[in-house]
Amino acid sequence: MTKNLILAAIICFLMVTKIFAQADCIIWFKYKGSILSDSLKIEKIGLPTTPFLCGYIKETDREAFDLLELKDSVINDTCYSHLSSDFCLEYNYMLNRVFRKDNKGYPIEIFCSNTKDIAKRKMIELTLPIDKITFSPGNKESKLKIIIDLGRIII
Repeated sequence: MTKNLILAAIICFLMVTKIFAQADCIIWFKYKGSILSDSLKIEKIGLPTTPFLCGYIKETDREAFDLLELKDSVINDTCYSHLSSDFCLEYNYMLNRVFRKDNKGYPIEIFCSNTKDIAKRKMIELTLPIDKITFSPGNKESKLKIIIDLGRIII
């Protein structure tokens, strides 16, 4: 009797899980652009993550930015999204729902110095206006779905 109840409960659980399961997807997206400064040595740049862009975490959270070490002035960083049904949508819906949303701009963190002295390193925060950022579709055959061109950033 107890075995039958346990078996029935497991079957019900599996049916409910199957019926109410939500599709979630992950995509790859790429930030590209360049960052230039005459007086500062740019070491790292912090680019917004999808949990931040969706509003799940705040700008002050450590996971809000993906840190990229720069060896030259080129930004070329491929990132992956968090697991969400938002990324199962068609390109334009996904772009407007996540990457453009109600954002007035993309916050960027720039870590730089003007000397080798570690104590004199600083972080500059700036916001790139959304209308200055170009979005384009990635490769349909791969997981790269969106290319975010930040353009030329001059400090």
